[in-house]
Amino acid sequence: MYSRLGYGGFTQPIEQFRSEINSIAAAKDPVFSDYLNAYGVPANQRDEGDDPDFDGVPNILEYLNRTDATDTASASRPRIKVVMIGVTRYLALEYFRNTEASDLTTAVQFSYDPGFNSLNNSVVHSVLSVGENLEQVTVRSGNAFGFQNEFARLLTDRQSEQN
Repeated sequence: MYSRLGYGGFTQPIEQFRSEINSIAAAKDPVFSDYLNAYGVPANQRDEGDDPDFDGVPNILEYLNRTDATDTASASRPRIKVVMIGVTRYLALEYFRNTEASDLTTAVQFSYDPGFNSLNNSVVHSVLSVGENLEQVTVRSGNAFGFQNEFARLLTDRQSEQN
């Protein structure tokens, strides 16, 4: 900015210089929109909940999984499974996570209540690298799996690119 405005002496107005300095901002991290652009997602199908290929997997989950939102064959869904620790069984949820999705946070919740009004503890069971910028994450319930129904869900939260 200093050289672009021709500074080097004491004759330039400091207010204009301050204005130019204050106009410089850190670059935004448009990760989700870059993902949508890379896969050619149509302009009218770019919301997080949209499903341009009608495979039942919304854009936000395709982004999390690093799958193609315009190709039904690439879809990946979270998977419920049972994890054994010794002789104790635990309900677990397994999903894939795009490590480049810096604007996305995830949480797995467990509850005996299908409305998730009260939550059980959860424990990250394992995180395995399965390829370039992709991890397989397994989160298990903190309670042993027994005779009571237990429910699991994956939540995502994305920081807006306008923030």
